[in-house]
Amino acid sequence: MAGAEVLLLLLAALSHASAVSFVYSSGSQLYSEGKPFYFMGVNAYWMPASASFDEQAKVDQVLDAAQRLGLRVLRTWAFNEKFPLSPGVYDAYKGKSLDYVITGAANRGLRVVLAIGNFWSHYVGPETWLAWAEGSAAGKTVTDFYKSSAVASLYKTHIERIVGRVNTLTGVAYKDDPTIMGWDVLNEPRCPGCDAADVAARDNFLTTMVATLKAAAPNQLAFSGTEGSFPPGDPNVAYNPGAGAQCEGEQWTQEIGKFDVATAHIYERQMEGLRYMNYRKPDFNQYVQYLHKKLQLYADLAAGQGRPFAVEEFGLSYRFFGEEERKVVFAVVADALIAAKRAGKNMMGAMFWNADDGKADVGGYNVYLARTPTGAYIGLGGAAANTSNNTTRIRSSTSGGGGGGIQMSSSTVSATAASGRRKLLNAASTAKSTAKRASNDADTVVSYEPANMATTKLYGLEHKVGAAGTTVTTTNGQQQQQQMPQLHHHRQLEQVVVNPSDDYEDGFRRGPQRETCANAAAYTWSIATIETTVDVGKYRAMVAGKDIVDVIAEACKLLNE
Repeated sequence: MAGAEVLLLLLAALSHASAVSFVYSSGSQLYSEGKPFYFMGVNAYWMPASASFDEQAKVDQVLDAAQRLGLRVLRTWAFNEKFPLSPGVYDAYKGKSLDYVITGAANRGLRVVLAIGNFWSHYVGPETWLAWAEGSAAGKTVTDFYKSSAVASLYKTHIERIVGRVNTLTGVAYKDDPTIMGWDVLNEPRCPGCDAADVAARDNFLTTMVATLKAAAPNQLAFSGTEGSFPPGDPNVAYNPGAGAQCEGEQWTQEIGKFDVATAHIYERQMEGLRYMNYRKPDFNQYVQYLHKKLQLYADLAAGQGRPFAVEEFGLSYRFFGEEERKVVFAVVADALIAAKRAGKNMMGAMFWNADDGKADVGGYNVYLARTPTGAYIGLGGAAANTSNNTTRIRSSTSGGGGGGIQMSSSTVSATAASGRRKLLNAASTAKSTAKRASNDADTVVSYEPANMATTKLYGLEHKVGAAGTTVTTTNGQQQQQQMPQLHHHRQLEQVVVNPSDDYEDGFRRGPQRETCANAAAYTWSIATIETTVDVGKYRAMVAGKDIVDVIAEACKLLNE
């Protein structure tokens, strides 16, 4: 970048920093300049990495688009490859790249939420910290990361170094920059399949790190970075997206009080096959009802503890759904925010995943923001939500004997989405497969590794259960006899679940323990009754023929006015 351009960027950023104050919480709301701060935002985790690879033009393009659409918050990573390189050592160029992103956001009037670390391996995961602290992470798991006093010492220093960093473009320390709205001390801090002692160690780690953050940056907010799972025994455990969610080690209701802002990460991919649906997943119409209910539930629970609530991540993958369904999800979340603003409630913001970076879209969530909105009217803030014009209902039975079930809806999914799923099924069915069968229940997990696709798992091959055992029908039509406990259901191949490498719980992340826990929970857990509160047909009509950037722009206009 030319010196003159850097100077202009610096002057604009300094002018912005001097003109704004920190976003702060009061009661259960967020405020800026004395007014409630409601926002739509965007995740762009890749920005610092792209800036470090001389791709500043792509960063600028997305930041310009965010400003044009009216987005108010950018969430990205404050960690990167070689950042840190080792304890206390930070690659200078990677640091300047993060400076560039923060300064660029400030120049466009955007606030920033930064994740300081990651539960996942990219780019610097818990196993790296554990190896630095104790010499090796071999044979260990994430629980050792949470329990290690040596890790805690290194990580506390890391937090202090990051928030105390002085931006090389502005000369302002991160902790003193009101552009930085807040921090996640750890992105998605799970403890999969953990017992009570391990969960307590995780909670103690988070408490310690939040205290470190608040001491180092008292004017900035601590976001929880959590996904929103309820543990066994929690009154709201039935509102999890599946039986296995209670095995992630989160205690959402109990732990949000230690943070300034309660967060959730909400995706359709989290939904699991439900026992009363013969282990099928809810369809799109049912998912929208569930999503709307969860937004209300999270906000109410956070309000009960005097905390603002923000959806830190949400989206819908085009691997399984079409663009029309994705626009519906964006509109439903936006309407929940607009309703909260009008009622003065504590659901303050939502940040979708993920701004398109011009590279391969592995997860199918990228949104291309550079398109100019057409100005087409969507009709957000109207009466499409809180209606009861159809009969879709997700319900569980509490009657004896496991009766009842899920009342299926007749909603349709676009041809694009159906075609995408067929392609995945075809790719998976022709791929090399190896079956792993547990001896303690009738679950069959078949792992596939097709070309050009991340690890794919198919759950739910048909089980024909009899007194003598189970006949498993594999994808090539062969049958194998297994001795299994007698069960009173069968499962059909209905869903393909693609687990990208950055969302796969490996051995270090206690994947096997989580699977054992989830299998045990599956036979006793039932989903809560979810009544119809959203007219999906109306939302489809609202967004039909419109661009997703039109939905985003209209939502931002209503929230920012």
